[in-house]
Amino acid sequence: QAAYAWVNPGVDPQSGFLHHVDVRTAQTAAGASLTGVLPWTLPAGDVGIATGFEYRLEQAGQYNATPIGARNVLQAGNWISYQAQYHVEEGFLEVNAPVLKNFIVQTLDLDLAGRITNYSSSGLVETWKIGVNSQLTDDFRVRGFYSSDIRAPDVYDLYNPGGANQQQCANWVVGLPTNPCSALPGGNPNLKPEQASTAALGVVFTPSFIDGLTASLDWYDLRMHGAITTV
Repeated sequence: QAAYAWVNPGVDPQSGFLHHVDVRTAQTAAGASLTGVLPWTLPAGDVGIATGFEYRLEQAGQYNATPIGARNVLQAGNWISYQAQYHVEEGFLEVNAPVLKNFIVQTLDLDLAGRITNYSSSGLVETWKIGVNSQLTDDFRVRGFYSSDIRAPDVYDLYNPGGANQQQCANWVVGLPTNPCSALPGGNPNLKPEQASTAALGVVFTPSFIDGLTASLDWYDLRMHGAITTV
């Protein structure tokens, strides 16, 4: 009860109203995966493989919100009750193939991965990755990858009914004070997953002449498109 009172004091200091909301989230998931090696080998070694399927039901909502919140009259906490959900089906396949072994370099492996995901809220998306990993010498290893990535909107991003909150907004005239204003953040059921392309390259140094030392240096380049945010 003490913890509940701390996070939900109840009385709005501006209006004196008692207000609260119960927030609940739930995830139901089921999946299966299989890993192993292919029955045939390459000159550099075995080909590893992983594949699988998953189903998820994402549920979230706000319950028992005080009716006064729907009128957007409070300084903050104008909650509105809602309940929403979406489901996801996805499958993936990843292959790790040895390309070279003790020829030019000690090892050179190629990693290929792909995933197809269907969101009931926004449809089908595809993601993939191409990676390389090479042990040049006993002391140096290099690694890198290029991938196409997504982040889907969650239940709150999609279906939150919104509620006014008072805040300070910048003045249109440069140099003048900020103004009190109201923000009305809410969900957007038309949102699509944000997308990004990521490139990375790194080197790992494990000097044989210094026992236990490992050092790494990595470079990343991430370019995002259609980011999900509140403006």
